[in-house]
Amino acid sequence: MSGIRDGIILISLLHSNSALFVNDEEPGLLQDVAQCADRIAPFGPSYHHSARSESNAGAHLPSLLLNHQAFVSLTDGGSSN
Repeated sequence: MSGIRDGIILISLLHSNSALFVNDEEPGLLQDVAQCADRIAPFGPSYHHSARSESNAGAHLPSLLLNHQAFVSLTDGGSSN
């Protein structure tokens, strides 16, 4: 426990093909986000990045759209959105 009661927390993922978003934990929403990312950047070998023998090009593109950082406010020792 940090003892911090009020402030803003920056959550930052350090991997280039990770993504982070803050929203309701509702199964339909999570499924919609995953399907949207798959429509925009479907998994497959048709990316220039994949030509370098890497199979994760489809993960880099959604991470650019969904972000890899989020700010979360902290009030009275708990998060508030």
